[in-house]
Amino acid sequence: MGSMALPFWVPKSLEKTPSEFQSKIQEQCTEICSESGKALKELASELKQMTQPTSVNVHIEHSKIAAEKLKSFLNTTCLWENANL
Repeated sequence: MGSMALPFWVPKSLEKTPSEFQSKIQEQCTEICSESGKALKELASELKQMTQPTSVNVHIEHSKIAAEKLKSFLNTTCLWENANL
């Protein structure tokens, strides 16, 4: 998915916010997508082989941590309140 997909998920009202704010959101969203993708890829592979997944829970936990970091960042950032979402 990469960094090219993120602008489609950022509301138009956030386009003029500081790049630091956008960068922080992008960083966490990229981590969430990456870890979720790793978990899905491993699950698909393990299903084909009919074996027990080994590190899926680790990837899911990393994704949850990134989601919590993003949530915390958004809750503590004044810019988000002014985003007019």
